[in-house]
Amino acid sequence: MKRFVFCLILVIFPLLLLAQDMLIIGKVLDKKDASPIQSANVFIKGTKRGTSTNQDGFFLLRLPEVEECTLVVSVVGYKRKEIKLESVLDQWVDCLLDEESLFLDEIVIFPGENPAHALMKRVRENKFRNAPQNHMISSVVNKKSDFCLFNVSQKSLQRKLFRSLLNGSLLASDSTYFLPLYHSNEVFENDSLVNREEKSLDVLGGEQFRELMANYVPDINFYSNNISLLGRSFVSPLSNSGKVYYKYYLVDSLTCEGRKSYMVKFIPKNSKDLVFVGEMKIDSLTAALQSISVKISSMSNINFVNNMELNHLFERVNDSLYYYSKKDELISFQLDGLKGKNNQKTSVLLQRSQKYDNHLQQSQNQESVNFPLFETDSLVVSAIDSLNKTRLQKAAKVIVDLGLHGYVPAWKFDIGPLINTYRYNRLEGSRLQFGIRTNEKMMKHFTVGGFVGYGFRDKHWIKHQFNEKDKLLYGQEDRRWKYGLEFQTRFGENYAHTLSFFCSENVEQYGKRRFEFVDENMVGDVNNFISSIGWNFEDNFFRVRNATFRYKYERRNFSLRLQTEYEHLLRNHLVDYTVGGKSIGRDYVMHANASIYARIGFNQRYIDGFFHRFYLSNNLPVIHLKTTYGYYDTSVSKGSYGKLALFLKHSFSLLGGDFTYYARGSYVIGKVPWFLLDVMPEASSFFISENNFSLTMPMEFVSDIYGMCGFTYNTKGLIFNWIPGVKRLNLREIISLQMAYGSVLNPRHQQVLDFPVNYGMSSFNKVPYMEASIGISNIFKILTVESVWRLTHRTDDFWQNWGVRLRLCLGM
Repeated sequence: MKRFVFCLILVIFPLLLLAQDMLIIGKVLDKKDASPIQSANVFIKGTKRGTSTNQDGFFLLRLPEVEECTLVVSVVGYKRKEIKLESVLDQWVDCLLDEESLFLDEIVIFPGENPAHALMKRVRENKFRNAPQNHMISSVVNKKSDFCLFNVSQKSLQRKLFRSLLNGSLLASDSTYFLPLYHSNEVFENDSLVNREEKSLDVLGGEQFRELMANYVPDINFYSNNISLLGRSFVSPLSNSGKVYYKYYLVDSLTCEGRKSYMVKFIPKNSKDLVFVGEMKIDSLTAALQSISVKISSMSNINFVNNMELNHLFERVNDSLYYYSKKDELISFQLDGLKGKNNQKTSVLLQRSQKYDNHLQQSQNQESVNFPLFETDSLVVSAIDSLNKTRLQKAAKVIVDLGLHGYVPAWKFDIGPLINTYRYNRLEGSRLQFGIRTNEKMMKHFTVGGFVGYGFRDKHWIKHQFNEKDKLLYGQEDRRWKYGLEFQTRFGENYAHTLSFFCSENVEQYGKRRFEFVDENMVGDVNNFISSIGWNFEDNFFRVRNATFRYKYERRNFSLRLQTEYEHLLRNHLVDYTVGGKSIGRDYVMHANASIYARIGFNQRYIDGFFHRFYLSNNLPVIHLKTTYGYYDTSVSKGSYGKLALFLKHSFSLLGGDFTYYARGSYVIGKVPWFLLDVMPEASSFFISENNFSLTMPMEFVSDIYGMCGFTYNTKGLIFNWIPGVKRLNLREIISLQMAYGSVLNPRHQQVLDFPVNYGMSSFNKVPYMEASIGISNIFKILTVESVWRLTHRTDDFWQNWGVRLRLCLGM
C-alpha cells in the first residue's frame, strides 16, 4: 500500500519528475499504535524549507538535490526526531515518534493560595517557548495607522482662528469632528515591506511620523518583562516580577476544540505605577496567550495620556504554537483647554491595527499569499490635503521646525538659529544677531547663508609698549561687529554625504568650545540666549577668527565627520597671552587642527531636517569617538599635539523610571597652550545642563588626562506615589551623582603660555571632584527643582558648596 501511494503521487505530479529536485514523501506515525500524526512540522535542518503533515499524516517536501541533509520532525506531545538523508532523486520516509508529555503539571492549590498565581507561574516558565518572536513563521501582515485630532466640537471650528480647518474635518459617528493628521496602509511579508500608501500633514513628513511612532510606540510584546511605550517602561502582566505589581484573579475556564482555556483578570497593586488593568485568556496545554486586552490605570503617573487600550489576539497555527492574529492599539493624548461634545476634552488619537495571515514553516516553493492592502480611505486623504493648505497648518510647521531644527522658514529662506538672536556676556555686553540661509524651496542640495551680530560694548583692546618708562598701557579699537558665512552641499542616497565650509569672526568662551558630545541636537552656538540666563560674570570670553572645512557621512546607526580648521584666537582686556609674565609679541595665537569624529548608535532613530539630524531618545548606548592632530603658533613658541576623546551615554528604564549614565575621557599628547587642555564642563547657570557640573567655576580644573562619569535616576514616584493627596500631583523623585578626575602629566604646558590667574585654574590634587543632587521632578509636568552639593573640594573660597538648580524637561 505504501509503495502504491508513492507511485500514485509520482503519476499525479509528473512535473516534479522533470525538475532536477529531490522529492521527499513520507508519513509521520505514532510509534505506540501506528496512528497518523496531523500538523507535525517537517523541515530541513538549517533552512527555512518545510511543510506540515495532513490529517492522514502524509507530507511532501521538494528541495534542490544535495549530497546529504537532515530532516527534522517535531510536534507537541512527541519527542523531536532527526533523520539523515543521503543524495537520491526521490525517496520515501517513514517517521515513528515517541510520546513526550508536555502537558502542564497539575496545579495544586493549598488553602489560602490564589489559584491564579500557580497558573501565572506556569505562564512565566513557558514564556520563551511561547513568544511569537522566537519562532520562524511565514506571515503576511497588514498594518493600518491613523493619527488624528479627535472630539473637536463644531463650535470650536466655527471660531475665526480655526475656521479654515472646517474643509479638512470629518464627521464622526457621535456628531463631533476629527481632523486627520497622518494615515497609512502597509503590507509586510516576512518582515519585508511589500507596499505602502500614506498621507501626512506637512508639519512632519510621512517618514518623520513613522520614525516617531516606531521610537515611542514600537511593536508591543507582552511576553517581555517590560514594555517600552511613549519613552516610559510599563511592567508587563507576564513579567517575572508581576506579583510585585499586579493582583491576579482566575475568573473562568472553558473548553473549546478539546482544549481548556483559563480567563485571568489583573489589576495594579498601586494605581500610580506604570502597569495595566485588563484580562487575558491562557491555553491550558501550552500556557500560551490566546488573547490579552489591557488599559492603563486612570491614575497612572504618566503625563498627557488619558487613555490607552491594547488588544492582542492569537491564533493556533499548530498544536504547540499560538501566533499573532490581530493587534488593535489605541492611545489618546489629552489637550488641556480644548473641549468637545459633552464637555469632554479634545484629544490627539493614535490608532494602529495589524492583521496577520500566518503560514507555519511554509515551503519556499509555494507561492506567496496574495493579501491585498486595506482600501485607502479617500476621504481621509482628501481631508489631509485640505488641511495642508491652511495657514494654521503652516504656522504649526514653523513652530515644529523651530523646536527641532532651530530655524523659522520665510519664503525661500530660513531665519536663525533663533536661539542666537540675543545673548549676554562680559566681553560684549548685550548682543543682537541676525542669521539667514537658503532653504529647500530654493535649492534642495545646497544652502548658503550667514549671520551678522553686534555687541553693544565690545571693543578690541590692544596693549602698547612705552619704551621710555618700560610700562604697558591699554588702548582700544571699536570692534563691535561680528559676522559669519556658510556654504553646504549634500548628495548621495538619502543625502548621506555633506560637504560644508564655514568662516566667521565671533566671540566664544574658553572651556565650552568643543562639547559636541554633550548636546548633539543643539542648533546654534554654545553661547546663546539660554546660556545667558546665569551668573554672567565669567571672564573666559575671547574673539576668534575661524575657517572650517567639513565632510560628513551619516547612516542610521553611524555618523563620520572629517574636519579641518584654521583660527586666530585674539586676546582682550579680560584675558591676555603671556609667557613668563611678559606679553607675547602679537595680538593673537594661531591654531589649526584636523580631526576624525565618529558617532555609533544602536537601533538609532532620528528626524532629518535641512542639513540637520535630530536624534530621538534611545534605550541603547551611544558612543562618540574623536581623534585630533593640531598645530599652534604663539609667536614665542610653536608646536604640534594630539588628542583622543571618548564619550559614552546610555539611558534605559529602571523600575518604571529613567536611568541615564555616562562616561567621558580625554588625553592630550604633547605640550599645548592652556586653552587646549581639557576642562570640566560646567553649567554657570540657575539651570542644570545635562552632563555638566552645577557648582564649579568656569575652567576651575584643568587636565591633559581626564575622565568623568555620572548617573541620573528619574523615578516613577517611588515615594510620592504612596503618599495620600500628594500622589495625585504625579511628582517624581530625581537623584544624580557625578565625579571627575584628571591630572597634568606634562608640566611644560606653562612654557607655552602662562595660565590665567583670574580663572582659578588648578589641578585636582589627587582627590576626585564629586557632586550629588536630589530633587523633585515633573512639577507642572515641565519643571524639576534639585538641591546640589559639592562632596569634595569644599574649601575653595571662590565658589559655593551648595545650591538650588532648576531643570526644564517636557516628557511623558
